Amino acid sequence: MKQLFEWMKKAKLHPLVKSCIFHYEFEFIHPFADGNGRIGRLWQSLILQKWKDFFAWMPIESLIYAKQEGYYKALNASNKAGESTIFVTFMLKVIRDALKDVVESQNQSHDVGINVGINVGINVGTNEEKVLALLRQDSKLTAKTLASTLGLTDRQVERILSRLKTTGKIIRHGASKNGYWEVL
Repeated sequence: MKQLFEWMKKAKLHPLVKSCIFHYEFEFIHPFADGNGRIGRLWQSLILQKWKDFFAWMPIESLIYAKQEGYYKALNASNKAGESTIFVTFMLKVIRDALKDVVESQNQSHDVGINVGINVGINVGTNEEKVLALLRQDSKLTAKTLASTLGLTDRQVERILSRLKTTGKIIRHGASKNGYWEVL
């Protein structure tokens, strides 16, 4: 661990790349019996936050939550390859996609009166209103279908659904495969 921290101080790499390598190497060293993944993701968030403040609002732990399967595949593939390139590439894509989502949601928050489509048949403004309109029409729509219909990323729709649940506008009944949404 001491060597890893010394490397981090001396490495002349871009902070995005350095944070990914540090995260991978921390996981590889595996200094604790439990919690190495969470601590590795925390360290990466801290490295990125030190570089750019806005990463405080985009913790790596949250980004990985939705992509856990790919995360573990990238870790294992890098372990087999004996170096971190596969993992670094995966993490950089995750960060890039999250930043794209932020930019897209900023741009789309200015759009008003966009027609959701023929199936909805009404003009609604915000992405939340679009999701609610679609769920009123078909309560069994998945986040993936909503994303495809609205031209949003899966992650954007997941955040919208989370906000709608938190604000009490929708309730999920049943499991993700066989359940349905109730619009309140």
